[in-house]
Amino acid sequence: MPGRTTPRLGLPNLGLGVGLRHKHFPHIMRECCAVDWFEIISENFIDNYGYARHVLEHVATRCPVVMHGVSLSIGSADPINFAYLDQLKALARDIRPTWISDHLCWTGVASLNTHDLLPMPLNQESLRHVIERVRVVQDYLERPLVLENPSTYLEFRQSTMPEWEFLAALATESGCGLLLDVNNVYVSAFNHGFAAERYIEGIPHEHVVQIHLAGPTDCGDYLVDTHDRPVPTPVWRLYARAQELTGGVSTLLEWDADIPDYPDLVAESTQRQGTDPALRLPIELARLERARTEASRAKGLERHAQRPAADPLAFLRDESFAILAPPCLRLLDLSFPLKDYLEAFDRGDEDVAPPDPQPTRIAIGRMHYCVRMAELEPWQYAFVAAARTNASVHHCALSAAAESGEPLDSILARLMLWLPAMFSMGILAPET
Repeated sequence: MPGRTTPRLGLPNLGLGVGLRHKHFPHIMRECCAVDWFEIISENFIDNYGYARHVLEHVATRCPVVMHGVSLSIGSADPINFAYLDQLKALARDIRPTWISDHLCWTGVASLNTHDLLPMPLNQESLRHVIERVRVVQDYLERPLVLENPSTYLEFRQSTMPEWEFLAALATESGCGLLLDVNNVYVSAFNHGFAAERYIEGIPHEHVVQIHLAGPTDCGDYLVDTHDRPVPTPVWRLYARAQELTGGVSTLLEWDADIPDYPDLVAESTQRQGTDPALRLPIELARLERARTEASRAKGLERHAQRPAADPLAFLRDESFAILAPPCLRLLDLSFPLKDYLEAFDRGDEDVAPPDPQPTRIAIGRMHYCVRMAELEPWQYAFVAAARTNASVHHCALSAAAESGEPLDSILARLMLWLPAMFSMGILAPET
């Protein structure tokens, strides 16, 4: 029996992203990125060493980048295009993308490119064909390939299984990741008359690495995946269900025609998710995971911990003594109690119910090269926040007392019980 697959194939939840488009280059170069990550169309940057590459390299030094291609033609009967794979590898060496993706489709035959993402017959013969090609591509790229479900407008009579079963078998047998385009599911479900919810629930959720959102055009009898308008409410609902089932994955808002100005695009990607609890949860999970990653890479207190003081709380009696907050310390003010939920997910616990909304504050530190998390009460959060300013322990205690409304002596008594845990987790340390 195969072992349990690590959620997202072990890849990170990057949070909210948008596509890197030429229209937005001036704003991005002038202002901050304002999103967690960017997705590029690989073909737009292959062998491109002009201004667009300069912008890409600028962005790649500031936030994660993902490569998304449209020319792999993984379902084609033509031989695999290794020259194209070489171009992908060269671009990946330069910008170090978090992953590389393309589509479950074919784009041409006899070396002719239709520049369209054409649907495949969904049967055992084509499944075996694609599994073998995915394995070859992954070996050549030396990384997992992530494949997106396309929007479709016709079906083959030769198909013997629904697309979600095809994708499930493909991911399980080849080990590839899935880019779940929720809008494409909605479009194809409308066009072909199947239940979109059944599709979302039928794929292997541990293989889902990324989600796409977009707005389609309603043409009456059918929908077209145009990427030129806001995300409709039914797609948001499917997205909430997908995030619930996956435990939270990176999300990208696609907008490829009638592209709004950059601030409006960012607002569209964040506004709805910030007000809907079902959509807010995956965003906060991404924040927490990123904070843990940052804490694992920043300088901790490992060396400090090797020289324990005889009385580690003696400094409480000295009003001038400083408390140390290490560079790895991260503080988060969240809308959900995510510590236990994320730790259960890390352990591989099945059927972990997502938590209900509840304001929660978390501190993240590192001790002995192990990242630790602690939920903080409001007065504790105030104390740690003050410690980040290199304040004296007396000043930190005053901040905690002001937050709680308790006398200073009461806070000092609480610190005697609480601070040793913070020291052992590498969240704080006494000055030595």
